[in-house]
Amino acid sequence: MKNVLSLICFLFISILISAQDGTPKDYLSSEFHKNRREALRASMPKNTVAVFFANAVRNRANDVDYVYHQNPDFYYLTGYKEPHAVLVVFSENQTNDKGDPYNELLYVQKRNELAEQWTGKRLGIEGAKQQLGFKVAFNGEDFLSNGIRFTDFDAVMFDAFKDDYRDNTRDKADLYSLIQAFKTQINYTETTVVTNNQMNVELKQNTNSIQEKKVTVDHKTLLRLMAGLREIKTDDEMVLLKKAVRISAMGQREIMKAMHVGMSEAEIQGIHEYVYKKYGSEYEGYPSIVGAGNNGCVLHYIENTKTKVDNDLVLMDLGAEYHGYTADVTRTIPANGVFNLEQKLIYDLVYKAQEAGIGVSVIGNH
Repeated sequence: MKNVLSLICFLFISILISAQDGTPKDYLSSEFHKNRREALRASMPKNTVAVFFANAVRNRANDVDYVYHQNPDFYYLTGYKEPHAVLVVFSENQTNDKGDPYNELLYVQKRNELAEQWTGKRLGIEGAKQQLGFKVAFNGEDFLSNGIRFTDFDAVMFDAFKDDYRDNTRDKADLYSLIQAFKTQINYTETTVVTNNQMNVELKQNTNSIQEKKVTVDHKTLLRLMAGLREIKTDDEMVLLKKAVRISAMGQREIMKAMHVGMSEAEIQGIHEYVYKKYGSEYEGYPSIVGAGNNGCVLHYIENTKTKVDNDLVLMDLGAEYHGYTADVTRTIPANGVFNLEQKLIYDLVYKAQEAGIGVSVIGNH
């Protein structure tokens, strides 16, 4: 009987652990991302296709990369957090060789046990279907010869290439390979003409290509469509935004309690960022700015190397990112806890200007 009870307890605990894996449960749902794709599709011109690439993996030094951060638009539309991926969205339903309809395709990193020992488990095709809700998903290598006839569309929409990605020769379906394949598929060659600080891209026909006509490339419409979608937040997004704001504000409050003249700028930064991590923020929303004295006048001062803030005013411009949404909170306080006369005059002047600005920030004003 005792052994039976032990077995039951073990099974119960195992089920409980599997149900509560310790990861946050307040990510945006797969239904949210699906709805965003549908909203994008509804706004796309007829007979067009939109292509999104995941962000590049950026190298820090030698074999060490920076912590990966997904392309915000890619995450917004998919919920996928991994690199080396492609999303293709069609304005209307397409039909595969079997006669089945589809209107979107997701290409993801292929499962790889050896690689996953180093960098963590990958979703793969099945994960993309089960967790992200995609009906049609492929491995990234399938995009290299995807069979999409881009010339059949009135326009192919995608962001202009930034060329900030490396060729990872160990992976035949890395971002470099995916983009190179896409360029070949649309006969993309670049000639650059600088006009009014903008780069115009001219497309030329590749005479060796099997394509019969040029692809019409559109770098502008997709930016406008995505901006239009993202400027209006859903209720689910507002929950995450508010949490990012609260975490950021908590960082400001905690440093106000701890601040003293012997602190360094880096120590102040560290307290903010510790608070972010404590409350579940994955990243800082942008490089943290902590400027004491004259350093506070440098608009994007991120060195944070002053070893002692003394009696200076300390400007702190920092924000936590929570599940893809970032706050931006700036406060300026005296390191010793008391404004001198000059500091108070300047602080009050800026405060009054801020309050006046907020006062006229009403719907209808420009």
